[in-house]
Amino acid sequence: MKKIVAITLSSLFLVACGTDIEITTDDAETETPVSVETPTVDETPVSVETPTAGETPVSVETPTIDETFSTETPSLTQISGVWDLTTTPKTDEPVEEEDTIATPYLLISEAGTYSTYVYIEWSESHKANVGTPNCYFHDDQAIQDLGNGSFGTINAQDQSISTSYKIEQGQLVDGDFSYEKTSLQEADLIPLCDEYFD
Repeated sequence: MKKIVAITLSSLFLVACGTDIEITTDDAETETPVSVETPTVDETPVSVETPTAGETPVSVETPTIDETFSTETPSLTQISGVWDLTTTPKTDEPVEEEDTIATPYLLISEAGTYSTYVYIEWSESHKANVGTPNCYFHDDQAIQDLGNGSFGTINAQDQSISTSYKIEQGQLVDGDFSYEKTSLQEADLIPLCDEYFD
């Protein structure tokens, strides 16, 4: 006898959801349930490892000058910074005149800036009479890296002067003079005295 199997829409839904159902036939003589098993999906979790940013820090080294660094042939990068020109030996002590103090600095940048700044701390009498705040006089020049520790500086008259620098224990050495590097940045060298004097 031909058996007709009837599967309702709800039964299909149960099968799709992974539920075992019993399907019966019209033959009353045969009550044997037919079990329809749906394939199961392996539920074992799969661990996918992705690189985590920052797990392996990459060290990017930039040229710095510290108290232990020395070289006979520094590059322009290595001599860049703001240097205190009153340092070893102290032949260029700050000038004191009627309590006015002048402290010179040298700014060298990787972009080729070579500028001298003189910080003026005015006397109390000057401040009282003129009212000018402490400020920087400055003179801008340019510097070019000629290689092997030699540099050419160009002044406002386009005159080029060749000089050699060394770095000894973190200090800028120019002949018999040594200058200490400061923590100042170019943006710190304000206000300029040009704002108050013609």
